[in-house]
Amino acid sequence: RAPGSRRNECPDRAEYALAIIADGSDLTMLAKLGMNNAGLRQRKHLLAKLARELELPPPEKQRKVMKKPQQLLFKPGDVLAFRVDERGNCYNPYVSDPATAGFKPTGWDGCLIFSCGLALEYFAWYEVAATRNPWKMRPTLEQVIKGLDLEKPTRVGTTSKSHVARMGLELLGNRPVKKRELLPQDYLIGTTAQDIGIGNFLSRWASPGKVNFE
Repeated sequence: RAPGSRRNECPDRAEYALAIIADGSDLTMLAKLGMNNAGLRQRKHLLAKLARELELPPPEKQRKVMKKPQQLLFKPGDVLAFRVDERGNCYNPYVSDPATAGFKPTGWDGCLIFSCGLALEYFAWYEVAATRNPWKMRPTLEQVIKGLDLEKPTRVGTTSKSHVARMGLELLGNRPVKKRELLPQDYLIGTTAQDIGIGNFLSRWASPGKVNFE
């Protein structure tokens, strides 16, 4: 249609359909095409029914409400290992199809769950300490412990059973960690509300060939 036509004036599809029904242009066109009176009456009845349905407000989407707190998948002191590619990145857990992800593992990395808990007593979070360098072969518990980069600040993120499975997080064992001051609640609430996954900082995001695999 040319600019200035009814379609341009009624960009919403429901409003556009209601405008056509109201001005009778649909019936006029069908009459010109040769539809008989019985067919036109039936068409008018159907259009009137459609108009009533279009004028109804859209149904409200039912909100999903959590009925119980999220399950904590790890505990303080858990030491994990996982596969990484040549950039030092773990598998992107937000991509369910490995073929689409294009992930090609070339080595291993590890981390320590420093602390964990529930924000607002419902949303699981995990404080993670990363390592200095990844490994060519699957590291042992002792290798990951010795390789932790405790000079860098720990990071807090979320995860789920599906993300753990996609990233291939493997529990190597547990080493007790010293308790320290609790993390600020507003920080934990903000992290869980934004669903910032631990995969975001378990990846190194280095250029290919720039990662030092031990």
